[in-house]
Parts: sequence; C-alpha cells; structure tokens
Amino acid sequence: MTLLALQPMQAIGDITHVDKALHFIAYLVLAGLAFLFAQRFKPFLGWCIALAVYGAVIECLQSFMPGRFMSFADFIANISGIAVAILFVKIYLGKKTQNQTTDTL
Repeated sequence: MTLLALQPMQAIGDITHVDKALHFIAYLVLAGLAFLFAQRFKPFLGWCIALAVYGAVIECLQSFMPGRFMSFADFIANISGIAVAILFVKIYLGKKTQNQTTDTL
C-alpha cells in the first residue's frame, strides 16, 4: 500500500472525489484486518491509532513526490474508514456478548 500511495498519480476515473472513496475503503479494510490481527495481538484500538498515524505520514510524504500532494481531505477519508470499522467492531462485539449472555440463561 505504501508503494501505491507514493507512486506518481495515475488517473482513477472521471467520478468526482472517487479517490476519497478509495481512501475510505482502503482504511476500512485495513482496520478490519487490524481487528482480526488484534484477536491474537491486542489492542485493537492501538492498531487503529497506528493506522491513522500511518495515513498521516503517507499524506505528508506525498508532498515530496512528483505529481502527488498532501491532502487533508484524504486524511479525513482515512480516519472515517477507520472510525466506521471501529463502529462495526463495537456492534459485532456487542451482539457477540449479547448472544453469549442469552446462551447462558
């Protein structure tokens, strides 16, 4: 992902702001993978913070790459993807806990 983020910009389509959707989806997936990884290596929130820092660093580094630029909107899309993944995990864990409580009754 780092190599893709730091390569010269390629055309990704004519749809306005499609790159923001790609940022959102990429970080949603990465945070979901972090949850799976955190099942064995805790804590999930720590991995999400690390992803946010990684996204910020990549955005800063892009300002030094030809044809690339730093974008606060891209960073917000990254954070939004992470936040939605955290929300999904909270919902999943809440349902899992609720099912375990119901099973023990």
